[in-house]
Amino acid sequence: MKTIAIKVLAISLFLPTISSAMKTLTSKECEYCEALEMMGSDDQKKVEEFITSHPDINRRYGTSKETLLCMAAANGKPKTIQLLIDSKAKIDQEDSLGWTPLMNLMHRAPFGDAKYPKAAELLLQNGSEIKLSRKSYLFRACENSEVMKVVERFMREKKEGRES
Repeated sequence: MKTIAIKVLAISLFLPTISSAMKTLTSKECEYCEALEMMGSDDQKKVEEFITSHPDINRRYGTSKETLLCMAAANGKPKTIQLLIDSKAKIDQEDSLGWTPLMNLMHRAPFGDAKYPKAAELLLQNGSEIKLSRKSYLFRACENSEVMKVVERFMREKKEGRES
């Protein structure tokens, strides 16, 4: 009971702060929120309109400096990813943490969601590099067996292509 009371008190203390902060979003923050919403949307017509109305396809949004492709990849949206690639989005443009769209996808991919392996395959087929570094996302991909199968198959095919 004591734990529940503490949680309720904490929530009631922070809600006014959160709601007032939300009311004072700058126009840049609103643009970021709109971009995030669109890149996660299932309404393909709205997504196409948004992409068309934003000619700087590689613009970096918010303090995280995410591109539209990073956002679409993190949401596992193959159709949106393809639209962005067709619009000349840079396949490996990094955000402020040095993460590429593929890294964002690997980090955020939930288990058992079929759209993420398809999205990963699309990024890899269009030149996204598998980077092994201290910030590597392969540890996360290992937790998601379906995405990891795509990465392993791509690496195997790439190696076989070099050997022939």
